[in-house]
Amino acid sequence: MTLQNEIHCQGEISSTCKKTTQSTCHLFKLGMEKHVNETGELTISILPEVYQEALKEIIKKQLKSSADECEIKIEAASAKGDNYVGILYRAEVTNSSGNKTKIIIKIPPQNAARREQFSAGPIFLREILFYNELYPLFKKFQEDKGIDVNKEGFYQVPECLRTSNDDQHEALYLEDLKESGFDMFDRFKDVTLDHVSRVMESLGKFHAISFAIKDQHPELIEKYKPMKEIFKEFEEASKGGLDGYFIEIVKQAIGTLDDHPNEKLKDHVGNTLNDKFMDILMDDVNGASAEPYAVICHGDCWNNNIMYRYENGIPVEVRLLDWQIMRYASPVCDLMYYIFGCTTKALRDKHYIEFLNVYYHSLSSYLKRFVKVKSMTWIGSIEIVPTQSFLRTTEEIWTFWDVNGNYGASSLYKSS
Repeated sequence: MTLQNEIHCQGEISSTCKKTTQSTCHLFKLGMEKHVNETGELTISILPEVYQEALKEIIKKQLKSSADECEIKIEAASAKGDNYVGILYRAEVTNSSGNKTKIIIKIPPQNAARREQFSAGPIFLREILFYNELYPLFKKFQEDKGIDVNKEGFYQVPECLRTSNDDQHEALYLEDLKESGFDMFDRFKDVTLDHVSRVMESLGKFHAISFAIKDQHPELIEKYKPMKEIFKEFEEASKGGLDGYFIEIVKQAIGTLDDHPNEKLKDHVGNTLNDKFMDILMDDVNGASAEPYAVICHGDCWNNNIMYRYENGIPVEVRLLDWQIMRYASPVCDLMYYIFGCTTKALRDKHYIEFLNVYYHSLSSYLKRFVKVKSMTWIGSIEIVPTQSFLRTTEEIWTFWDVNGNYGASSLYKSS
């Protein structure tokens, strides 16, 4: 097997290497010979031992075979830079009958310093909370309403096979979406209207479920409202360093307006954002200030956390990944994060209102599947989220995301 991706080991990344039985590489300088079989392929032993037993149990359940009777190959499941916190492995398992399965294993950095730097414990527990509690709750709510979730509901997440919330050894074991034809988007290319529409449709359904549960079973959402903002975890872990980092980013973002002809706009943006980024961010993601329109949000909805499936080159399905920053906040936070972090200005100028309309139609039409809207006394209108309230909220956050989103996008994507 040829290793095209970086191999992760003990929280670090080895040099990119192409391993064959005739050659040696940096992999062996790390003392990892014991992880390689006679054909030069990585085996299960590359995984820290604490994660191996869970993988073996999944293999037994899926293939009805003992792991000892299977051929197990391990490879890195992401390219350098694709995942800032999690270490991803792909296990390809073949039993004696030739039946195969592939499993994604996501674990935190094993290096203590990196674990603390990225608040690995809290963010892994947040994602585990989504797969263990939130998504099962949302799925059951849809099923109880007679919806075939896998055909017409919100199902756009990978299947979670197992989790571990053991301190220092958190882990998620997920289906390998590549086996179903899903791929990561090339972040150096531009998304199209079709890409945006698929994401807006999925977010609309996802947010609609929160609104419906709040209306009919508000106690089920109450326990998730106090979720601690993950950026606060980052800020505390960095001992104030995150705030300083964002201040620098904002200064550079404001600098992109130097040639803008509207002096009033430049002054307004500078006065609003300069040295106040964290305060604005914390206010924007505060669910209490967004009521009654706050929902469970993905929190980190951009192309590095989305996989697309294509037919004839057109995206027809998405899967939303990496729920590590899930929060209770305004749904607009998810929309602006994706729209201004993943699209070019040219696409926004042409289709911005269309983006919002696709989302709004998905949200409102799906919510009507659950409730008689006039009975929702906390809204009191035939409109699910009154259109003017929705548009006003997007406008309030628009400038914030346009400046920072444009700058962020230009640093991650080719210039628009």
